[in-house]
Amino acid sequence: YRVDPASSAELRAACTPNHPADAPVGQWNRFEISVRGSSVTVHLNGTLVIDGAELPGLPPRGPIGLQSHGSPVEFMNIFVRPYP
Repeated sequence: YRVDPASSAELRAACTPNHPADAPVGQWNRFEISVRGSSVTVHLNGTLVIDGAELPGLPPRGPIGLQSHGSPVEFMNIFVRPYP
């Protein structure tokens, strides 16, 4: 959504982190990503960086992708749980 030229400027802005909250290189980052319906909220290292972005067409179920930008990357302690 964030880099899709077909998305509106408002949608791209809603999907862009509003604060830099990355840990320094060599330290772990902790994400908490919440999805309710088509609304996505993201906390990065305890800082709210995306607040309730509405993603049109977000499917209710599907695969989860983990992303790398070409550098070595490691993932640990990944938990997926439904909302009560």
